[in-house]
Amino acid sequence: MPNKPFANGTWFFILLLIFTGAWFTYEITSIDLQIQDKLYNTVSCQWMIHRDAYLPKAIFYNGIKWVLAAFGIGALVVFIISYFKKNLLKHRYNALYFFLCMALIPLTISSLKAVTNVYCPWDLERYGGKAPYVKVYDSYPSSFIQDERKPQCFPGGHASGGFALFALFFMASTRRQRLLSLTPPMFIGSLMGGYQMLKGAHFLGHNITTMFMSFLMAQGMYILLQKIVEKCQKKTPN
Repeated sequence: MPNKPFANGTWFFILLLIFTGAWFTYEITSIDLQIQDKLYNTVSCQWMIHRDAYLPKAIFYNGIKWVLAAFGIGALVVFIISYFKKNLLKHRYNALYFFLCMALIPLTISSLKAVTNVYCPWDLERYGGKAPYVKVYDSYPSSFIQDERKPQCFPGGHASGGFALFALFFMASTRRQRLLSLTPPMFIGSLMGGYQMLKGAHFLGHNITTMFMSFLMAQGMYILLQKIVEKCQKKTPN
């Protein structure tokens, strides 16, 4: 695994600071509510897409998740077969890296959702629900009594599958390939996140946070795997 632009600890911490600053800047604005207000019909009390609408759910939720899962499993298969087929040896570590990103990024985002205690737009009083609008770092009003089941809506879990494709950026060999490799994660991640917004499941900020975190995790895993491979190669006799 060769050294690539952005694939070092210095760049990781620089981007972490940039993304953290951007997130806090975003959080102090009301842009989430401004955007979500346009997606909710206050007359019919409905979102642009019904949460249980069959066709959108089949395509943009279940269908796209299965396709991404298939790519991840395919990469794992390539990694395993590379031990038996010498012509796949050059793809071994990229295949492992891609599989780890496709598996661990969504898993990490989903795990965070379980502890952040943030409601979805469709849960809020503003949109016909019962919960107050509270930002990630704020506390709920003392008058508001939460149900036993805590909300799990931050960060955006569904979009993490698409944004996990940032792995392609670190697998690319040339500058042109790196630029082109940003298209799949940005398009697919935005498509998945946009679908969730249109049905009231997430705010834009939830998906942007997922995008930032996914890139950082893809970057961090590449740096870590790169160091592990280098150590293994040094120990392996020529």
